[in-house]
Amino acid sequence: MHLLFFLLSFVIISGCDFSDIKSNLNSILPQKTPVPAPASPKPEVAQESYRAVNAEFIRELFHDVMGRDLKSEDEFVKYMNVLDQGGHFEGIYNGLIYSGEYRDKEKGTASISALKMYADIITELELDQKYDPLRLKKDENPDVPINDDNTPAPTPSDDERKDLMEKREKASIAEPFATLKKRLGEETLKTIDLKKEYKEKFASWYGKFTVYLNKKGVDFGIAARNKQDEYYHYQWALQAEDDRIKWECLHRIHAIMNAKSK
Repeated sequence: MHLLFFLLSFVIISGCDFSDIKSNLNSILPQKTPVPAPASPKPEVAQESYRAVNAEFIRELFHDVMGRDLKSEDEFVKYMNVLDQGGHFEGIYNGLIYSGEYRDKEKGTASISALKMYADIITELELDQKYDPLRLKKDENPDVPINDDNTPAPTPSDDERKDLMEKREKASIAEPFATLKKRLGEETLKTIDLKKEYKEKFASWYGKFTVYLNKKGVDFGIAARNKQDEYYHYQWALQAEDDRIKWECLHRIHAIMNAKSK
């Protein structure tokens, strides 16, 4: 499955011919109903690739967020149909993270390693919300207020980062692991909402944040995801849909926290 998803992701990123791997899709895609074309399909990408990415998203979602495989083919088809009809990754994610099944997981306390990782990531997110390193040129964006003196954009000090991390760790020392993961998801989406007004700004933040997460030592399954190359991820985000970018961030966060809980 990881190999197939790597090929599919490569198709989306590079726009290569999908026909060579089309025959591999029958094992993962439900065949019960015809699928309408995406609202704004990219002409170089075959429709089957969209469905295959959606299928892999559903499996990743349940594995990363719910900690289980799909219960049945019917459960799989249910979520595929939602996406086929225009549903979003973010909406399905929120439906699971605030579900009764997920609330049942919010018990006990997180391990020390998971707590420390939570404090690390939540600190990064909160500082990203507070500080914005991207300085837009006024002639390109005349309505965006910026400083005209060319002084460097403010950045957090090491002491500020350390103090905030210690506060977040102490404040959450008795909280359940599932609660910490949910809060990280909430802060991730909040940060994205602050960055996504301008595509360049959003892509710049995504490249930086992705490399930060990729340095945590977790294998995300495919080589493209694991790259520690900020410019590569920036370029990918420039052409990716916002919904896909959100899931790439959420997937990494949940995968990292799951690894630290073991």
